[in-house]
Amino acid sequence: MTSRPLSPVPEEARTARQFVRELLTCWGLGYLVDDAELIIAELVGNAVRHGLRTAPQVIQLGANAPALRLCLLRRIGEVMLAVTDPSDEAPTPKAPSSDGESGRGLQIVGALSYIWGWSPIEGNGKAVWAVLKSAG
Repeated sequence: MTSRPLSPVPEEARTARQFVRELLTCWGLGYLVDDAELIIAELVGNAVRHGLRTAPQVIQLGANAPALRLCLLRRIGEVMLAVTDPSDEAPTPKAPSSDGESGRGLQIVGALSYIWGWSPIEGNGKAVWAVLKSAG
């Protein structure tokens, strides 16, 4: 597993996409990059927008405990992308807004991934994850 802390700002999605692109390319899985970048951008965006807003304990986290973390796990035949945040609230797909600007993130994740979900983290928080199938 490879992971890195993320800053709690929306612009961090770009850094996360770059990290995912470089790592998947290094692993010889460049054909997964386009889908993985879209997925991770949605997961990071949701963590910043919702995971931090609903977790007042973020302010109490010290510099040694990042509020958000990007994780990639390579297993035989698949890659798991995950973003952790300090909120205990389950991510729930929502109907797209009437202006078309929001509400499609988890639908995109679901459409591009083999499976997606979330898991609570002992102590506090959760990991929202998506799995992409790979050739090896």
